[in-house]
Amino acid sequence: MKFFLAVLMALISNLAIAQNLTVTGTVKDSSTGEPVPFAAIQLKGTMTGGMTDGDGIYAIDVPADGVLIFSSVGYKDLEVEVAGKAIHDVMMDPDTETIEETIVVAFGTATKESFTGSATVVKSSDIQKTQSSDVTRALEGMVAGVQMTTPSGSLGSSPSIMIRGISSITAGTAPLYVVDGVPYSGDMNNLNSADIESMTVLKDAAAVALYGHEAVNGVLLVKTKRGVAGSGNHLKVGASHKLQFDPDFADMVSAYDYANALNIARANDGLAAAYTESELQKFLDGSDPYVYPNVNWKDEVFKNTAHETNAFISMFGGTDRVQYYSLIDYTDARGLYANPNQGDWNSQLKYSKANIRTNVDFQVTESTRVKTNILALFMETNGVPNINSSDAWWHLYKVPALAFPIKTQQGTWGGSQTYGDFNLLAKSQGAGFSKTHQRQIWADITLEQDLDIILKGLQFYAGGSYDNSSNTIENRTKGYQYGWNYYDAEGKLAETVMGTVQDKLTFNHWVDSQWRVGTLKAGFKYEFCFHIIYLSRRKNSILLKIIY
Repeated sequence: MKFFLAVLMALISNLAIAQNLTVTGTVKDSSTGEPVPFAAIQLKGTMTGGMTDGDGIYAIDVPADGVLIFSSVGYKDLEVEVAGKAIHDVMMDPDTETIEETIVVAFGTATKESFTGSATVVKSSDIQKTQSSDVTRALEGMVAGVQMTTPSGSLGSSPSIMIRGISSITAGTAPLYVVDGVPYSGDMNNLNSADIESMTVLKDAAAVALYGHEAVNGVLLVKTKRGVAGSGNHLKVGASHKLQFDPDFADMVSAYDYANALNIARANDGLAAAYTESELQKFLDGSDPYVYPNVNWKDEVFKNTAHETNAFISMFGGTDRVQYYSLIDYTDARGLYANPNQGDWNSQLKYSKANIRTNVDFQVTESTRVKTNILALFMETNGVPNINSSDAWWHLYKVPALAFPIKTQQGTWGGSQTYGDFNLLAKSQGAGFSKTHQRQIWADITLEQDLDIILKGLQFYAGGSYDNSSNTIENRTKGYQYGWNYYDAEGKLAETVMGTVQDKLTFNHWVDSQWRVGTLKAGFKYEFCFHIIYLSRRKNSILLKIIY
């Protein structure tokens, strides 16, 4: 009996050995036909594995009926049945989704899986869905934890961005802006969303550490579009037109309701009524509009819709030696004032901006590259002197319907002793206009030299940037008179007039801000990667192989 069992065990052992075979082959990229070096190979359902060499060649001992799993960074996993065949040449498909999951970090890029900091990437496709020409507004609602506040409703104004909360009572909360690897000191609204390939928001301390103290409030990295080698030449033209409707606004009470409420408030305080019943009736029926007016200032000053037009033309493409991307963009937006055109001038809220961008990359040699970026900006705004959009809405809340008429009986702009000249219609039609002119050019150039002959992955870089900006304010103003009607002692309608009339506009201008900033940079970068391959597990040890 013991002899029979020994023979049976020997047969089973020989059968198992006979079912194993050495499988060999080459692993290649299905899109390029190039070998895939250091790809991991694992026998499905076991801990047995191996890897390809630098030329994509492999050899592994596995059962004849086993299944091999091939995997590599940037490729989709592939399962291959051995089926008793000793040679298996494998073609692996690139995983485009994994390849695109890269984020821009200080001094380079990193895969999302390898980056340990807190970062969020917003891609160009996501930005275009917002239909916003403003870069910062395109981020609204897309990045968790990022707060945006619009300090002003003025055309062209940008919301303030807060990434890491308030870290100081006296210091600001604005993050550090970096465009194509260079710190950017201008207004982010000067960039165009059509130029942006991706935006990366770095949040926590680990993510912003390499930027130093300037990144205490977080970092917003902007990567602009570039040409692609071998893509040919392309032309893209687009235009859009937007209608903007007046914002939600509280329904203001009529002059009668305001006067009646004032009487009730005074009665509650034990005071005499401010208006008699006959005066209340005049507010109600409009029988005496100069002394007892009832003005709906919102309807008189503002219209219901505003317009914004955008047009652009872009050219991009490239060869193996030169890649380029160029864009010319123009935006024109007009505000909500109802009748600002006075013939000689127009105080309508207006925002016009033209952007010209050119990014060119030169592949000088196989190991030498030169990258250039140029952005030119021309921007102009127009409006009422000394009043922005926020001030205009504030006037509506401050001045009640019974304060004064639009104009007195003699045609003087309405005002009063209590509310002064807070007649928004007079300011938008009788005070002239104010303009701002902004010009900015921002350029940088970077040389990159691979030093693989010294150490694989080593690179030297050098470059510089130049930022020149100026903002000029131009005021063309004139004075006007304001006044109010009242009944004198004889019961006759009289008028009090304040202010001085000026027939001609007075010109004044000054430089509001101006700067010239130049920076130089140089250094070395060293990038390398390694793979940890699980080969086998023995009784008391695990065999790992690390490939650099």
